[in-house]
Amino acid sequence: MSESSTGATDETTTADASGITDGGSCDTSDGAVDICWDESNYATCVNGQWVVRACASGTVCQDNDGSVTCGWANDAD
Repeated sequence: MSESSTGATDETTTADASGITDGGSCDTSDGAVDICWDESNYATCVNGQWVVRACASGTVCQDNDGSVTCGWANDAD
């Protein structure tokens, strides 16, 4: 976990992304939550709303032991 500039604790999870919509409500009581939304996008729970962000062109969303990153597809193994 890390501390953001607002002092909130960031926590990454591998929760099921089904039902998440950009701008939809989420719970940030435990801090910000990041999940892979699909292969090329990830979602972050910010101030009670999901924000979906795209990975850079040619990269894919990866869950690396609880840390969500965008990386090259061959790095996902």
